[in-house]
Amino acid sequence: MTSTQTMPRAAQTTDEPKNPGNAMPQQVFQAKAASYCLLDSVSIFLDRENDRYHYLDREKTGLLDALRRGFGPDGVARGAAGPVDASVVKELTEKRLLTTQAKDGKALQPVSHTPPISSVYDDYWKPQLYPATIAHLAVQHLSVLRRIKTESLFETTQKAERAKASIAGREKAVAETELRAKAKKIIDSRYFVYTYRDKCLFDSYLFFTYFVNRRIPVNWVFGVNLYPFAAHCWVEYEGLVMNDPLERVAAFTPIYVI
Repeated sequence: MTSTQTMPRAAQTTDEPKNPGNAMPQQVFQAKAASYCLLDSVSIFLDRENDRYHYLDREKTGLLDALRRGFGPDGVARGAAGPVDASVVKELTEKRLLTTQAKDGKALQPVSHTPPISSVYDDYWKPQLYPATIAHLAVQHLSVLRRIKTESLFETTQKAERAKASIAGREKAVAETELRAKAKKIIDSRYFVYTYRDKCLFDSYLFFTYFVNRRIPVNWVFGVNLYPFAAHCWVEYEGLVMNDPLERVAAFTPIYVI
């Protein structure tokens, strides 16, 4: 995944003839490795298990929404909420985006995330040399690089989710000025270790790990842009983007947030 690189066109679901014989299951869940967002009345799914994106057109997005409203948060059917078509469930289940097994799923709902309002890059500062931070990044980047090269996106993000969950209740209170100062240290120091350009996944994972290890619960945000299709990720904390200009991330709609 890169910051502005155009991604391969998402796999578009193909129209299938409605099959009256397809029985609607009694419970439906979103697969644990799947997340989705709404853009211009269409849906984009991120399949983290296979590192792929799937596109649902306006009609199928309407059917998906009716399906979502027809099942409760527990995944159990609670009555019709519109023209629910069992073929949509079948298609998305075959693509492993939905599941009928509670143990393999979670509540079906699109990602909702409050847009950030500022960025560390809003400030002007004179770059400085931080030998200790450079040395730390030199060690940490090898670990992050190994994980990204050897693990699936699902494995990497699951470890990130567990790492963040492990500091719940032990979060460190930090002022925004201190947070900005820490981020600037990494920005100034990373040029001695790696380049962030076209490597948003690596850069964001490193930023996320750096702050979570210090008990600061930052968010790792994955976003998509539809026309042209592109994907990006970044790190933010309470509305402050840590490793990207605000205008860059504003072009993307969040599809998955840790």
